[in-house]
Parts: sequence; structure tokens; C-alpha cells
Amino acid sequence: MTGAIDTSANLTAFLAKLERPAAPDPGAAQLLVPPVVGDPMDDVDPIRELVYSMLLWEAGASKAAAAARRLQESVVDVNELRSCLEDEIVRLIGPRYPRAAERAARMRAVLNQVYHDGNTVSLARLRAMNKREARTYLESLDGIPAFAAARVLLISLGGHAFPLDRRLHKVLADANAIEVNPYTKAAGLWVERQIRAGDALDAYLALEHCVDAKGGVTPKKSASKRSGAEGSSRRKSSDKSVT
Repeated sequence: MTGAIDTSANLTAFLAKLERPAAPDPGAAQLLVPPVVGDPMDDVDPIRELVYSMLLWEAGASKAAAAARRLQESVVDVNELRSCLEDEIVRLIGPRYPRAAERAARMRAVLNQVYHDGNTVSLARLRAMNKREARTYLESLDGIPAFAAARVLLISLGGHAFPLDRRLHKVLADANAIEVNPYTKAAGLWVERQIRAGDALDAYLALEHCVDAKGGVTPKKSASKRSGAEGSSRRKSSDKSVT
């Protein structure tokens, strides 16, 4: 058996054992994201998911959620965020935020390109594109991390992708569950190829759910342990090369 086959099998087994988040479907998972713009919740503009994904990249969910709340409290909408200078964005998300200056520069570049391309800070038009066109556009945005492009495609547009950054890559590498090492954009593409399109969202959400800022993993509880418990109590470079 080749190393590639072993690694692929390890990936499948590792993802299968992870505890799943409570959100039952993509829509609910998306609505857990603290809103950054005032879109009606029944028609969420993918731009919201883009902003959150750029906060989540190389930072983790707890930091991203806190930063998103600060943005929500400080700016009216994404267009106002686009108009902020880089040092203003750093101040809003916090100067100690991981890769704060780089993140602010990337976010400002991405939002300005979206505005330049569509004369509005919206990605709603991507819904009318086929998935390949939408992916090509997202990946073409100046400064966008590959993780953020893949996450918007997967969560907001229903495309086949697997968001991966160094946080998530480290956990897979430590479990001998990834073929591409060290981390590059190709690593996310490798994981994507190992997972069926219909399983990618569940697998990604499980991995993200179980990885904290330090790369910790919460394994799924076994049936026996679960029943016993119930019985008693209850990290500015171009992302088109490496991101």
C-alpha cells in the first residue's frame, strides 16, 4: 500500500472521529457568524462570509467571532469597512490580533477590488455564476487567502472546496492525515480531492469546530462514554503561491 493511500485513509478515519458541531445545516452554520452587514438573514450576501472568513484565517473561531462583533459595533456596513485605512482596521480588530497588519491590508485590498469590479461591496452576483466561475473570481481577488476563497465557495455558494490554513493543516499533519507537508495552497486542494463534494461541508465544520487557536482537537465521544455520562450527569505575501 502506498503512502498516499495510507494518508488518504488516515484522513478519512480522522475526520470521521471528530465531534460534529450543533449546527445542522449550512444555513444554520452561516447564521452563527456574527453579522457584519445588515442583510436580511434569509438572503445573506456572501460578502459577509468573506469578511468573517478573513477574520477566521490563521486566527480561530473565538478570536474571529470577537473581532466580528467589534466590527459590527464600529462600522455601519462593509462599504464603511472598505473605506477604513489599514491602521483603522487594525485598531478595530485589535493590534494583538494574529497577523493584524497583514490581515488589514489583505481585507482592504479584497474589499476594494470587489467594489471596483461590481461598483458595490457585494458578492451576490456570484450566485448567478457557475461554481467554477465563482471559484475563479474569488481566487483572483488581490490578497485573498486561499482559505477564505474556499470557505466562501463552500459555505455561501455550495461549491466543492475544503478551507485549510496552517491551523487546520497542523492538526491533520500531526495525525498523519495529509499528504502535502509543509503547508501550501496545494494542501487544501489535496484534502478537497479526498473528500466527496457532499461530505466536504460536514468534514470542514467538524474540523473547524474541534480545532482551537492552539490546534487542539476534541475527539468524538464513544457511544459507551456518552451513555455513561448521560446516566450520571451530564497564522503581506501573495496568497496565490502560499497562504
